[in-house]
Amino acid sequence: RLRLSLTDTEGDNRQPYFVSYTGHSLGAVLAACRACAEHTYAITFESPGCRAFVEKTMHPFKADDADIITYQRAPNPINTLKPQMGYLVMLPYADPPSVTLRDITAQGAEMIGAGSSSVASSQLSAGAVIRPGGPGQPSITVNLNTQLTVAAVSTRRPKLSLPSFPSPQEYLRNKILTQTFPEVQVYLTKLEPVMRELFNTTQQHHSIRSIVTNFDGKDGIDEAHQDVILAWPTHIMQFLEVFNIVKAMDDTTNQDRYVYTAYKELLSRLYHVKERPRYKLPLRFLNRDSQKLLKLWWVMRPEQLAKVPLQPIDRRALNSAVIESHSMISRVLTAFQMKQYLALLVARPEVRCFLRSEE
Repeated sequence: RLRLSLTDTEGDNRQPYFVSYTGHSLGAVLAACRACAEHTYAITFESPGCRAFVEKTMHPFKADDADIITYQRAPNPINTLKPQMGYLVMLPYADPPSVTLRDITAQGAEMIGAGSSSVASSQLSAGAVIRPGGPGQPSITVNLNTQLTVAAVSTRRPKLSLPSFPSPQEYLRNKILTQTFPEVQVYLTKLEPVMRELFNTTQQHHSIRSIVTNFDGKDGIDEAHQDVILAWPTHIMQFLEVFNIVKAMDDTTNQDRYVYTAYKELLSRLYHVKERPRYKLPLRFLNRDSQKLLKLWWVMRPEQLAKVPLQPIDRRALNSAVIESHSMISRVLTAFQMKQYLALLVARPEVRCFLRSEE
């Protein structure tokens, strides 16, 4: 529908559009479903997983036929909610960029006005890095994920303010800790820091702000230090098992060689990655038309190749990609670049007609 609405806006001089999809979190699920419905490709980030939904609602379409690349962070309660689909790539975690307090207050100084005497207080969450700057001017570096509040002391009389009320979460927590059995209180006291650590880690890794830092390279994407995912948790209980195994492996009491090896072997059954080859991609992650064109290109005779409706640059690109051991190997472009190039190539009407004539 989107492709039809785009072509209709051009009138009689319309050109064919190629529509692809991308999304993050819930948007990743929507992008993957639309790509499956329109037989195009999608690039998604931190998807909760939609394999079961696609197979149940888009029969006879199979999830293994989807042309999707899914970028994931370390397992967390969101990206392990449901089984995944497509080519899974692991992104390394990088801290988001930091800003200085001086940079923030430079713009806020204009809003304070002449009636304000000075910056009186700043509330910085834990983890802020404070470094001395010039004489009398400290430089404070604060992570973007922290909360920063800068208040100005005014010469005017303070306004009357109502007392603050505890949030529902704080109220419930205090009630549980003060009005339950001692055993429950001890259990909740031990569980609370673990849950707090889990939620904070999930928020940092799942944030689109931190994901963007992996694509700030000069070429638009940094494919170095990316891993291909071979095993991934398919529901929340498997994620909790992975979480407990990782915590156990970090425990100093479990550093015995045999104990540690047993934990590592158990972890590899649920979560396993290896370095992703930049110039190699399994054929099953190419769409059917791309596979067919690549296979025909290397079995057809020269006189037959001359009839293929391709530009000279397209022929050079196809000459740089070969099929070996059920994988596509690209000698010039990276595997992902070649995958996208083939998808755009087979979407052309003249190439599509040629592929249909060869059936």
